[in-house]
Amino acid sequence: MRKIKKLKSSIKRLFIITLILTLLPSLLPIETSAQVKTIDYRRENLIGKLPNWNEINFGNLPAFVEGGEIKIPLQYVQMLGYNPNRVWKSGDRVADVVMLGDVSSAFGLERFNLNSLSQLTNTSLSSLRLKDV
Repeated sequence: MRKIKKLKSSIKRLFIITLILTLLPSLLPIETSAQVKTIDYRRENLIGKLPNWNEINFGNLPAFVEGGEIKIPLQYVQMLGYNPNRVWKSGDRVADVVMLGDVSSAFGLERFNLNSLSQLTNTSLSSLRLKDV
């Protein structure tokens, strides 16, 4: 019974996060003149360009050209387990608007801890201040 409850909760959370991330691009206009780093793609007779995910991060995404807000009803906030409501203005960076909860299930961030992140980034934890983490 507990597994079923947990599964239902996970499905609801995944649905809401998927809905938010699906609507997010239309709600969050960003500067379109910025160049997205790409790589050439070739497979059989298909040729094109794909985003170079090794070179793209929230820090180098373009700023928002318009201000806006996301307002989620309280019942969904409770289901998510965090409050995704926010307001941003023109010029704000994507990295300053997107919250960890928005992408946590998308990237599996919950699998990492400080030691694994330290190893992945080849960074010494003892040399970092908390605000830099």
